[in-house]
Amino acid sequence: MKKIIISIVLIISPIIMVAQQQNTPFIEVLGTVNYKAKAEKYIASIEMSKYLINNVINKEDITFADIKENYFKKLKNAGFDRQRFKEISMKYLSYSQDKSVMLIFETESKEEFENVLSIKSAGVNIMYKDVIFKITNQQLENLSYNAIEKAKKKAEKIALKNGRKIGKIIMISDHNSATIKEALYYLNADGEKLYLVTVRFELL
Repeated sequence: MKKIIISIVLIISPIIMVAQQQNTPFIEVLGTVNYKAKAEKYIASIEMSKYLINNVINKEDITFADIKENYFKKLKNAGFDRQRFKEISMKYLSYSQDKSVMLIFETESKEEFENVLSIKSAGVNIMYKDVIFKITNQQLENLSYNAIEKAKKKAEKIALKNGRKIGKIIMISDHNSATIKEALYYLNADGEKLYLVTVRFELL
């Protein structure tokens, strides 16, 4: 039997396929649900190195120890204990032969996170600013159900326009996680996220 390809133009979603494979015609669509997740943790990855010093006349006289002491002094003045900053030697991060260290700071407080990010110091750069979001298993189940239902309605409309109907689900692709890590640069201001599944239905 020749494979049947039904071309469909749909404004709502460009990722749509209708085909016949191994004598089983199917339609594959995306189902999406917008939702909000609560931030559970904030993580700042802070690089410290002499090569990061710019526009300083006496740069050669400044040592790595000076950079470190000056930064931790500013942190202390801002109310932060240096023990909260996990130090990792990261020599390969430097573009020169200067010593480089990565400090990892974690907090559940958005205010603390913003305070750390606001502290400027010579030889110090905030390399990564990440936020960890978590949703419950119950939320995952509800989001998955709603996304699949949206996919079903979309598939029904497409099939109907082409004089067809949909049958049972033959495949679901769901790669969503209960833990989400996002860079602050890409973070939505309102915290809204997208739950997405790909669902394949029989085409009758």
